[in-house]
Formats: sequence, structure tokens, C-alpha cells
Amino acid sequence: MARDKNIIIIKHYGRIVDRLFFRSEEVRTILIASAFHKEGRTTTAQGLAFASAILRPSKQILLVDADFRNPSLHCILSRKERPGLLDLIGGDVNEASDCYQRSELPNLTVMTAGGTSGGEVTGLFRGEAVMGCLQNAKERFDLAFYDSPPVREYLDALYLSRIVDTVLMVVRPKISRLDEVISARNDIHHAGGKVIGLIMNDFRNPIPSFLAKHL
Repeated sequence: MARDKNIIIIKHYGRIVDRLFFRSEEVRTILIASAFHKEGRTTTAQGLAFASAILRPSKQILLVDADFRNPSLHCILSRKERPGLLDLIGGDVNEASDCYQRSELPNLTVMTAGGTSGGEVTGLFRGEAVMGCLQNAKERFDLAFYDSPPVREYLDALYLSRIVDTVLMVVRPKISRLDEVISARNDIHHAGGKVIGLIMNDFRNPIPSFLAKHL
């Protein structure tokens, strides 16, 4: 049963991945954003990255934890916390390749958030180092997914949205508020980012299963 559920989840994420590849070769770096916490942003970033790697084994995929406020990928994926993105753009590490870690899948690479900077981290997203990091990702990977802090709580995601190729927003029924989602999307657009779609997380079909199978 668990295996069947995982296959279904991968297929759902796979449809999104197909659209990303179909959209344009220019779409290489993707920010996964949400208005607030607990809307499924990190889960979605992981799901898209793993589905990309599984369904397209010839492609190189990167998953980056850019949420310095609440980093979690190193724990979830059992990877070293450092060095990571914060160490790279903070100047403690010179090469992006020093921050890349292997995953269970041969074509999926992980970059954790890294250590604490000891100061304000938002300003680091405006430096040249983060631009160099994204450029390196474009050169080495076919798709790179970036998990980020909530748009309505921190400026980090807005700075990132300007330098990635595109943004996907995650919403969660009964958690996300429409007005806040719209405000977050508008904030991204005003910052210079481009939201190309919304992903509904934790969706429950309102149509009863016995009826849905006949539709």
C-alpha cells in the first residue's frame, strides 16, 4: 500500500516536472515559495526534486535548502549540515562544489542551508556570491529547486525570486488564506520575480471516491 501511494505521489509531481521541462530550456532554477509556514513548501520542493530524478534519470537535479530561518533538509535527508548555501554566500566556502552532497539517487544532489552567519542573512541574497551560486547550478544541473522562507514573513524569498528563473507557489487547503496568497504573489511580482503557477498541497478530493471513479 505504501509503495502504491509513493508511486501515485511521484506521478503527481511528475506532471508538474514535465510541464517545467516542456516550458523552456531557460527554466532551470525554480524557487518553491509560500505565503506562510506549514503550507508544504519543503515537502513540495523535495517531492519535485525526487520525482525529477526518478522519472528523468538522464537529467541532473539539485535540491537546495535556502530557508535559513528554519533549515530542515539536512535532518530530513540525513545529510551534513555544513558546508551549505549560507557558508558559500557568506564567504566561508569558495566553491559551490564543496557544498554539494550526494543523495540516494545518483542524479540528485543536495545543498543544505549551512551554518549560521551570526548576523542578518537577508542581505546575503543581494550579494554577488548568490548570483554565482545560481549560475553554477545552471551550468551543472538541468533543474535546481530552492526551498525558501515564507514570503509574508521574511524578505529572503523576495530577493531570491528576482534571480531564479521562475517561482512556484504552494498553497494548502484550510491553512492558506486567499488574500495572503494573492498578497504573496503580488509581493513577488513587485520584487521582479515571476510566479508561473500554484501547487495545491494536501488536497482532498471533494467528490466521493465511489463517484469519482465513474467521472
